[in-house]
Amino acid sequence: MKLIRNNFKNYFIIQIDGVILGLVLWSYWISQFFYQPTFDLFGIKNPLIVSCLIVLLAFLNLVLYRWVLSKISESYQWKDWHLLTYASDMAFWIILISWLNNTEITIVDLFKFGLVFLVLITFLLVVYIRLIKFYFEQYPIDKQLEISSFPAPIHLGFQYQHNTVLITGAAGSIGSELTIQLAAISNGTILLLDQSETELHQLVQSIPKSNARIIPILGDIRSRLQIQQLFEAYKPNLIFHAAAYKQLPILEQFPKQAVAVNIIGTKNLVDLSILYQVQKFVFVSTDKAVNPTSVLGITKKIAEEYVKLKLNNCNTTQWAVVRFGNVLNSNSSVLPLWEYQLRKEAAIEVRNPAVSRYFISASKVAHLLLEIGAFHQLDQKYLLSMGKPILIKELAKQFITSKQYQYINRLSIRYTSLLANEKLHELLIADDEELKDSNHPEVKIVEARSTENLFSESDFKMMLNSYETMNSIVLKQYLFSLLKK
Repeated sequence: MKLIRNNFKNYFIIQIDGVILGLVLWSYWISQFFYQPTFDLFGIKNPLIVSCLIVLLAFLNLVLYRWVLSKISESYQWKDWHLLTYASDMAFWIILISWLNNTEITIVDLFKFGLVFLVLITFLLVVYIRLIKFYFEQYPIDKQLEISSFPAPIHLGFQYQHNTVLITGAAGSIGSELTIQLAAISNGTILLLDQSETELHQLVQSIPKSNARIIPILGDIRSRLQIQQLFEAYKPNLIFHAAAYKQLPILEQFPKQAVAVNIIGTKNLVDLSILYQVQKFVFVSTDKAVNPTSVLGITKKIAEEYVKLKLNNCNTTQWAVVRFGNVLNSNSSVLPLWEYQLRKEAAIEVRNPAVSRYFISASKVAHLLLEIGAFHQLDQKYLLSMGKPILIKELAKQFITSKQYQYINRLSIRYTSLLANEKLHELLIADDEELKDSNHPEVKIVEARSTENLFSESDFKMMLNSYETMNSIVLKQYLFSLLKK
């Protein structure tokens, strides 16, 4: 059934040329059924042959129409007036052929015949567009890829009652979904920390009616003083730390900023969690921290190790490091980028046809983070279930399939090269790690074969004291040398 559905989708519903040509053919037959003038095309009376010739004319007209629109239109997308004009053109051509073939046809008959075509083609085109739009609303990319959405875990409501929960990076893709799900089950206090004023305001406005007390806080995790004032004022007992810099190509150019946010920001929160005896600290990491090759990966890996180093022997604060792959439809995912690229040039970029990534929905991440936050015993690294990796070129093809019907030009994929230090395939665990079952079927424990820490506290202090004096190249080399050591 799935194969039939995908083939139908790929070969029929996205081909607006074929649909328009088919509609011309159908409308001719329908017009013959409702209104039957004596009609033959220069002696050809077979209605099937006549219809095929009309379709050929429609195809040539569409080629010309596409070319003209590509020169004069400000958008690559079909507009209603484009389709209406095309239908009018076809009605005009059929009227002209009818008149050339039989000059005795009255003007009234020609007008009626053309009007039938105009109404039928326009009506069928509008119905077609609406049906295909409805189809892709019912089967968006995440459903096609079988990436499940998860509701708020209502059964955990009692675990989050009367708690004060701090969510850092609250206005981001993960933070905002986590906020909405937590607000649906909690009657405690939810502290929303983010440095983006606009996005924080939009998040607060979008939260449905909740029994929880929602407190937005405009702040920066790099400022220890500001975070300490927050801890002093509200005394959170559970922290979901999702704030991070995540744009790989930007961080390659600005590694100092990556260190400041991803490492020092995490350090500030961990140290203050110990000082203020926070009960649970959940650190949102990434699969790019596994055998890292980029600034993003190495800074998240070092942050993981700092969480483990400082909290593993802490009697008051339990910790969890949670890894997962790319979040579909997040602000930093490929889908918003592809949307922009299509509007700009009717083509999308894929950096290598062999690239694959693991994908997961923001709602599933938020749901499972809340499940982990409710575990009685933490002090582990965790990996969220994401299924099999997906080839980016296949994702691109499905994306184009879902968008082609909106566009005048044929949508295409342009292959480029990988970014600096970007992996061809992501790994889920390192060579010295193994997976074990947890209390939840969608969550695995990542257990290191060695109990030794990769970094010492002196390594962290040395890095923090010297990173600002290094240039970008030296700093990157230094970060990776820590891992090698």
